[in-house]
This record gives sequence, C-alpha cells and structure tokens, in this order.
Amino acid sequence: MPFPPAMPPLLSDNTNEIEGLGAWLDQANWGTVPAWFGGLSLLLALTLFFRDRRRDDREQIDKTAVWVTCKWDPTLGFTDRDRVVPADEQITFRVFTKNANETPMQIRYIAFVIATNWWVKETDMSSRMVRGADVSKLFQDGFLLAPGKLRKPPAQPWNIGHHAPSGAHGLALPPNGVECRVDWFLATDNAGRRWEVRPGRGKRARRLRWYSYRRPYYPTDWKSPITYPTIVRFYQVRDHIRAGRARRTES
Repeated sequence: MPFPPAMPPLLSDNTNEIEGLGAWLDQANWGTVPAWFGGLSLLLALTLFFRDRRRDDREQIDKTAVWVTCKWDPTLGFTDRDRVVPADEQITFRVFTKNANETPMQIRYIAFVIATNWWVKETDMSSRMVRGADVSKLFQDGFLLAPGKLRKPPAQPWNIGHHAPSGAHGLALPPNGVECRVDWFLATDNAGRRWEVRPGRGKRARRLRWYSYRRPYYPTDWKSPITYPTIVRFYQVRDHIRAGRARRTES
C-alpha cells in the first residue's frame, strides 16, 4: 500500500536562525523572583485600594432604603362572582424612606409600579386568578431625608379599575391581589455623588457620572447632555418600529 508523500517541514532548517533565537532568549533579562513578587504585590495593593474606595463611596447609599406598601379590601367580589368591578375601584399606597446614615441624603426621584391580579369568573362555582390588563407606573418627586429619619407619609388612594380584565369580579386575596414595588430611585449623598438604586434586582447601587446611561424618565436636571439625545432617538426609532409591526399585523 503506497504511503502519502511526506509533509514539508513546518520549521526552517536554518540552524543559524535557531541559534540566534536561543541566544536572544539567553540574553533576555527575565528579572528575579523577588522582582516578580514585588510587581504582583503592587497590583494587589492597587486592587485593594480601589475596592476599599468603592466600598467607602457606597457606604451612604447602601444605608438608604425606599419601599412601597399597598392596602385593599380583599372581600370585594370574593364571594360575589356576578359583581362588576367599578371604574373607581381604589387601593391605598404608602412610600416609605429610611436614612440610616449620620448625614442627610437627598432623595431626588422615586419610580414605583403597581400591578394587580384579579378573580375572573369561569363558572357559577369557580374563578381563576388573572393578571391585570394594565400596570400603573408612578413617580414621586424628591425631598431631603434627615439623618436617622424614617419618613412615613399618609396613605394615598389610587384608582385601579382600569386594571381589571374582562369578566373580573374582584382582586385576588393577599398577598397576590396588588403588587407594589420600587422600580428605581435616584439619590445624592452628602458628598454630592449621584446614585441610581434598583431594589430587588440583586445589583448594587450604580453611581451616575457624566457619561453614564440615563433612563428616559429621569428628571431634566439628571439627564446627560451627551447621552440623553441618543437615548431619546433610540426610543423614537423603537416606537416607530413597533407601530409599523402593529400596522402590518392589523392588515
């Protein structure tokens, strides 16, 4: 059986080039073991320095909390499956803020969401829980939060009748009937650093710099003159594409 021809050599047979490479490797100064450890120690020291600095910067914002609570009457429509949800069906909510620092915090803006779950009649004897047809996105302007202060404002009513899907006769029982959560909030610490916090997302507070991404609903004085026009244009193009898809679907 004939063998295939031999492959050409991958390396040059020029011994002078190989010897020159060996001489260069021998003459190169690779340093000493103490020098290598010294360089690694410097990198480790810089890493620890910047880590501690970031931790110190976050200390004030990590001790600031915002949360929302909701209350509603769970008996409305629970047993009466023929009930029709009125347009003025209401709940009440409260937005709490806590500053555990020894210095004041400026809460600039709070964005929170109210979502609902409803009982929808299936038969005369049974109902099923259905997600609401709409979600309310609410915003609250800021205020100065004193050191160690827990702010407990009075309850505010909110109309959720437009959330009810077709055939709904009442809100689901607690804790599923109404879901109130903080989407994000903006705050400025005592050193003037600006932060965005998104509770419940499993992420740490994000410090906002001049080049940082800004959300469309930020207050005007927090929008970046560099990134804001780009963001607005992005959402305009996105809405235009979605409208085009909706028109094609309808046709």
